[in-house]
Amino acid sequence: MVTLVTSETPFPRLTVLHDMFTVIDNVTEEWTKEWWEEGWKQGREEGLQEGLGQGRQEGLKEGLKQGQKKGEMLMLVHLLEHKFGPVSEQHRRRLEETDTDTLLEWSERILQASGIDEVVQKPILELTELDELLAMFGERLGEWSRLWRNQGFKKGREEGLLEGVKQGRRKRSPPSP
Repeated sequence: MVTLVTSETPFPRLTVLHDMFTVIDNVTEEWTKEWWEEGWKQGREEGLQEGLGQGRQEGLKEGLKQGQKKGEMLMLVHLLEHKFGPVSEQHRRRLEETDTDTLLEWSERILQASGIDEVVQKPILELTELDELLAMFGERLGEWSRLWRNQGFKKGREEGLLEGVKQGRRKRSPPSP
């Protein structure tokens, strides 16, 4: 049996279902917002805790590094004063601005130096810098060599190709009367 549906036919069951889906939609949307906010709060809290931990670790490392440098500088100042007398403000500033590797190098120089300037003056060109310059020059020379050889090869090939074409034409040309 087929039932005709018209605008006057009541659909109470469908209206109830429609209302239920509307309520479920609204509640689901609310829940979704609440869940997202809960997740965001939890993630932010965990991220904050992790960031604080990392920040503390980095701060501790930086503090130790600065403390080590300060200790090395104070030891070098003590040795300089012991060997050469009072250290000037200019030399102290130079020591404070210097990295730990250089401070250690200067600590070794003090053993053979006859004055404070021999200790804290950096040579115009360090041996390692000279080695680096020579290595760079060697690399550059190799690049130039390859470049010029390549250009010479291209030019020679081009000239040889033209000459070969000319010679080939001469051999094929009929003799002149």
